[in-house]
Order: sequence, then C-alpha cells, then structure tokens
Amino acid sequence: MRHNLDMTVAVSALLERDAETAGIDAALTMAASGAGQVIVLQGPAGIGKSRLVSEAETRARRAGMTVLRARGDEMERDFTFGVARQLFEPALAALGPDERAAALAGAAGLAAPVIGMGDEPATLEVGDRLFPVMHGMYWLCANLATVAPLSILIDDAQWADEQSQQWLAYVARRLGDVATLVVLGVRVEQGRSPSRSLAAIADEPCAHTFELAPLGPGAVARFIGEQVGVEPLPEVVRVCHRRCAGNPFVLRELAVSLVESGVRLDRPESAEQVSGILPDTVARGVLRRLARLDDSAVALARAVAVLGTDVPLVDATRLAELGDDAGAEAMDALVASGFLVPETPLRFVHPLMREAIYGDLPTGRRRYQHRRAAEVLGARIPPEMIGAHLLECEPKGDQYSVAVLRRCGARRCRAARPTQRSGTWPVPWANVPIVNSSGR
Repeated sequence: MRHNLDMTVAVSALLERDAETAGIDAALTMAASGAGQVIVLQGPAGIGKSRLVSEAETRARRAGMTVLRARGDEMERDFTFGVARQLFEPALAALGPDERAAALAGAAGLAAPVIGMGDEPATLEVGDRLFPVMHGMYWLCANLATVAPLSILIDDAQWADEQSQQWLAYVARRLGDVATLVVLGVRVEQGRSPSRSLAAIADEPCAHTFELAPLGPGAVARFIGEQVGVEPLPEVVRVCHRRCAGNPFVLRELAVSLVESGVRLDRPESAEQVSGILPDTVARGVLRRLARLDDSAVALARAVAVLGTDVPLVDATRLAELGDDAGAEAMDALVASGFLVPETPLRFVHPLMREAIYGDLPTGRRRYQHRRAAEVLGARIPPEMIGAHLLECEPKGDQYSVAVLRRCGARRCRAARPTQRSGTWPVPWANVPIVNSSGR
C-alpha cells in the first residue's frame, strides 16, 4: 500500500509543470554543449521544488552528466562551506587516485582542505580570505566538467551556509564556457526576501527563474483520482482544491488521509467528509515550526486561530494578552515564518495551518480563549459571530451570554418563518440589549 502511494505521487507530482521541465531540458542541452546554465526553482513550502530538483537529477543522469547533489539544512547554516562539501567530498572520494589528482590539479587544489581532501583540516576566515577557496572550487567544477558535463543540484538552497551561497554566486558569474548546469530549489516565504547571494544568482544572464504556481482543479482531480482509484465528483474536487490550495505537498497528505479514512469520492456526501479531514503530517509539521518561535508569536498564532480569519491585530493582541509592541513583533515573526500573510487583518497563509494550531489547543484552554474572545470582540461584530464563540465555551448563565444567544435565536427565527405582514414572526426577545460581562 505504501509503496503504491509513493509510486503514484512520483508520477503525479509533475502535473502542470511542463514549463519547468521544458526549461530544465533546454538548460541541460545548453550546458552539455558548453554553455553553463542556472535554473532557480522558487516557491513556498510544499509547492514541488524538491520533486523538480529530483526530476532534474534523473534527466541529467540520463544525459550522461556527472551529478553532484546537496541539501541545505536550517540546523547546519553555521557550517562553513558545508553545502559545498556535501557536493564535492563524496564525488571525489569515489574517484581513483589519478582521477582525483586530475580534478584537483592547478588552482582547484586551493579547495582541497575545505572539502576534506587536504592533509590537514582547513582553518577559514571570512572576507577576502575566502576568495582563494571559492576560486579553487570554481576550477574544481571546471576540471570535472572537462571529463563529462557537470550538474550541481541543491535543494533548500535558502538554508545553505553563507559561504556556499557566496561560492554559488561566484560560479554563476563565470559559467559562460563551463559545461555545468546548476539547479537550485529555493523556498520563498511571504514577507522574506532571498539572501543577497541567491538574488545575485537569479540576476545572472545564464539564470532562468521559475516561480512555481499552485496546481489547478484539473491537476487536483487527476491526482486524487489516481490515488483513490475512482474519478472524484466535481464538487469533491472543488473541496479538495480548496483544502490544499493547490499545494502538491498538502494535496499528497490529503490523499493519504482520504485513503486511510476510506472516503468514497464518487458520492455527493463525500464532499462534506473531505471538509473535515486534516492531514496529520501537515499538522505535525505546522506545530513543529510554530514551536521554534518565541512565546509571544505562539500566543498570537493561537489567538488568531481562535478568532478565525481576517482578524484585526488589536483583537488578536488583546486575546493573546500582549502589549501593542509585542503584538506587532509577534505578527512580524509569524509573517516571516510563513504562518500569516503580510497584511492586516490577520489571516493564515493556509487554512490547514489554522486548523492545526487550533486543534492543538487543550480543551480547557480553547474554551477559555473562546470566552475571552466573546468579551474582547464585544458588540462590534454581529451577534452570530459572538454566539459562535460562546457555544464553544462552558455555559455560565451570565446576562451577557444569555442575551447574545437569545438574539442569535431571534435572528434565526426571523430568517426561517414568514408572517402575515412583514415576512417575519414577531419575537419578543429580538431586541434584547447585548452588554458584555463588564456591563458595557
């Protein structure tokens, strides 16, 4: 079962990526002919960058290129030339003594200590002293490319150490006559720009940047259909597309959840069932990322999750029990981390994020937050919205809650029952004044 799922995803992950794969093929052809190229694949988490980097690897190997691959890691960003070492150390270790000596001949020998091929560990300093090392690694690429065209593939390049990013920018400026293709997967978070080095790479004449777009409903329908083995109804596809927002990673996790839950997607009632599914893997990932932030950011995220969508910052800040300055800083942190869109009112980048954070709140805390939300919002929003919060907390029988819920009931009655004259039944409690728990 699991093996079949992985095979299905491997095929479907390239839906609606024709422009990107065509760009990779064209760059491979040019690099093989001696004109170095760079492909930059940009987009948010889960949009399919890693899958395209893997596809580039497959096509490069098929074309007979030497492939060097690495991945940036958030925990290893302080490891000087760590990504460069990932690229070169295994490749050189696999060569015979004569081939290795040829690869490190001339200026390329300057890079040997940094990539673990020197007699002694390298001691590096920042600034101009890194230039000889970068120059050496450039010539190492050039030497390897004389044997066979070279392909350098780096996923999560935004997390590569600063020195490796600087070296990549150095190489990109000099790729004109080197038979090398560089493919970078770069996560771009809302409200956060790429590093100076990555931005410089994308600006080079030999670079081609692809901003990966979300999948459309047609691709979602095909993906889900392949996974569950039946053609989903259009209304089910609409719900699935809304749930995943066209994000291939979230779509994959949704597909896993659909299979595990046994939902029949060829029945009209399954649309409502799909609406209640939150992929556990996505939820765990969201919570892990949130746990890395400080307490103020976590409190604000939970407050926004309780309040819903399009939340005024002032309300979320009050519910989180933060001061104005702390609330603004927490918002900035959540935007930079990809949780909130970079604007107000506050809104999560993806609805599944809100559900994951909300679902992680302990029952007692969640009920308390809903009670506080009803008090914070006061009479500034429709009674139905306040009532929705009151229905999620423990009943207290206080005047404020009773008045709100009675007015909600009155509005429901007016909407549901026609009368002889005005179109509504007169309801004696329809105009009960609403005051909050402090008497206002």
